[in-house]
Amino acid sequence: MNSFRRAIFENLFLVARITNSEIVPNVPTYSGTHYKGLDHEDAAFDYLDRCGDLWRGRPLLCRFLRAVYEHPIVRDDVRLHVDQLRQLVGGELTPGERARLEGENTALRGEARLQRTDARVAQDVLQALFSIERA
Repeated sequence: MNSFRRAIFENLFLVARITNSEIVPNVPTYSGTHYKGLDHEDAAFDYLDRCGDLWRGRPLLCRFLRAVYEHPIVRDDVRLHVDQLRQLVGGELTPGERARLEGENTALRGEARLQRTDARVAQDVLQALFSIERA
């Protein structure tokens, strides 16, 4: 779960393309999002050209990823992430403000923070996709 959620932040276009979900509009590219600068739509298209069959051939995995992407907790995180990126690229920030915002964004996408809600997201997604009997 954690890997899927962290990957969503690395390229919002990719997860939307893989799952046929709505693409978040006006997502800016920011060097801090992906260490190789692969956070833009062209990178998503390139990946899908090379590896798209991996996903298209696994509809259950695509349904799972889409349910994760559309989960309210994940959507709120994505919305905050995009708002932070817009602030980082669009405004005149002092060095201190930029450092604070970059730190908040890194923490937002961080493994430890996401782990706190991974079980809840997984439980909700699995219940939505499959019939799960409770003990």
